[in-house]
Amino acid sequence: MAEVKASMAPAAQREITEAYVFLQANCVLSKDRASESKASRDLRYTAMIDGLSEYPKDLVLHTLRNWHKTSMWVPVAAEVIQKIEREASMRKSLLECLENAPYRGEKRRTESKGRSYADYTDEEKAAHDARSARVLEMLRSTGEGMKM
Repeated sequence: MAEVKASMAPAAQREITEAYVFLQANCVLSKDRASESKASRDLRYTAMIDGLSEYPKDLVLHTLRNWHKTSMWVPVAAEVIQKIEREASMRKSLLECLENAPYRGEKRRTESKGRSYADYTDEEKAAHDARSARVLEMLRSTGEGMKM
């Protein structure tokens, strides 16, 4: 569970700013946005950086640093958030499941009509543990592949 919690840590605003500057150096502004005032542009940049600081560091930095590989245009915040939202939501769901999951021999943290881990047969526990190990390995390998 600690690994999943760690994967939810947000990037510092300085890191997001650096990655966003890299994105801008590799992409082109649309004509409408290229002609906007400096105050408007600064406000948009600040809003994007603030918005992205709510998401996991590796997802934000990977998306910003690799945007130019799939698009030549500088994105608006909604485009970037849409790109990272699915993965971030899956991590949030996984963390919630892990936090609410019963541990061997312990009672459930929340009341539920379903069976608890303690009610499983040894065979069911082994199958559950094997599935959990595969999911954690998948998360580890995905995280290692996204390291910058």
